[in-house]
Amino acid sequence: MKNLNQLRFLLKHLVMVGSIAILAVHGNMASAQPTFSFADINAQRTVRPEYTSQNVQDNTYVIGGSVIGLTRGNTVGLINNGSDNLSVQQNGSFVFPTKVAEGAPYQVVITRQPPGQSCSVSKGSGTVSTNVLDIQVFCESR
Repeated sequence: MKNLNQLRFLLKHLVMVGSIAILAVHGNMASAQPTFSFADINAQRTVRPEYTSQNVQDNTYVIGGSVIGLTRGNTVGLINNGSDNLSVQQNGSFVFPTKVAEGAPYQVVITRQPPGQSCSVSKGSGTVSTNVLDIQVFCESR
């Protein structure tokens, strides 16, 4: 919902300057980098600078958690949303390298069991609204 937050950012700033304005979106709101500008109706001119996605807060969040019970020297393979791979080699916290957008789903599953152990995931799926850091991977000897 990054584009909606961009729009809120712009409207907030328009109100702050007390302008009666027209907001223009250049390109598609769904595109990776829509550009916005607005015109001050009272002054009949376009107000600059233009706002792009680089100027607005990025609403993506980290996905992670902790591994418990992994035997020293073993590795457990994890994947988030079918494409974000991570190999965890020790007990403790982990974070996937790719952030996930607000409102998007996440689903963490095990892709590779460590030798002699069986691991399972708890709290591994949901919808992102903030940083997700409570996923738990439990490993035990077979």
